[in-house]
Amino acid sequence: MQNTNVQFVDLSQFLTAVAETVKNAVADVADSKKPAANQDQRWPEYMNQSEAAHYLNVSLNTLRKWIAEDTIPYKTVGSMIRFSRKQLDEFMEK
Repeated sequence: MQNTNVQFVDLSQFLTAVAETVKNAVADVADSKKPAANQDQRWPEYMNQSEAAHYLNVSLNTLRKWIAEDTIPYKTVGSMIRFSRKQLDEFMEK
């Protein structure tokens, strides 16, 4: 017969430990979703339409719709449309 060690724990201590474990797990997930300090370096300060759509994780058609509706900030240089990374971040925060 196998010898089993049973340990009795106070219920409030157990619940406190579970709550702390869940809190730490949620904090770890939240930290993993934060962009790394150097992540902005992989995106140019000014982007073309394709880059901006990829950066925003939207289709090129959605980005073009936003341009046509004049809901997204952009600059026109000659016939080229350019997007500021900073303004795109602010746009997505709204």
